[in-house]
Amino acid sequence: MLRYKKDTPYFSILFDLEKNDFKVVQRWRYNWNNVPGTSRWTYTETKDFHRKVERLIRSVWGSKLLIKVIPGSTLPINYPAAPIKTSFEVNWVMDNSAHWTAAIHKTHPNTYQKGDIRWDARKLSLDSPDQSPINHKFVHTGNGVLYTPGTYLEQGVSWENTLNDFPGIMNTGTELKRRHLDFIRQTINGLVPGMKFELTYGK
Repeated sequence: MLRYKKDTPYFSILFDLEKNDFKVVQRWRYNWNNVPGTSRWTYTETKDFHRKVERLIRSVWGSKLLIKVIPGSTLPINYPAAPIKTSFEVNWVMDNSAHWTAAIHKTHPNTYQKGDIRWDARKLSLDSPDQSPINHKFVHTGNGVLYTPGTYLEQGVSWENTLNDFPGIMNTGTELKRRHLDFIRQTINGLVPGMKFELTYGK
């Protein structure tokens, strides 16, 4: 068998070794909230917000998680060793299958509300600009769920947080990113018998 799936409380992993395709899927259930004085969310606005979240996740995380097989691993029979393609998806769900509950707050133009991510509770709080790379890169710095410039290296997981790395919805400082990547590493290394993997976050 060359297709593997692993469900965790935080995400699901789909790993197809026949195609060397690795996918991380999160299911989000939204709560649409309003700062006083803002208009109620329309269905079109909620769809647009989620679409931009998906695009931001793909642009920042998609294909940037680099996975390599650690030398000495036992490869499955008929495994076509090749570069492993990676991708991240965020699916909008309406039921209790959600990995994360996302409270989204509509704010007034050019204003922001402090974001919050609670890993253990699997809850996150964002505001309406949080799906915008431009706001995070040039305006939103220092507020909400943002990057903290610097580097981090631990247990085979490494990446650099710079102004080119603006996935506000994926981290508060570096904390959620650290946990996400380390948890992905732990999960994938227990997924395929005999195989161990090295993870690197690249540009």
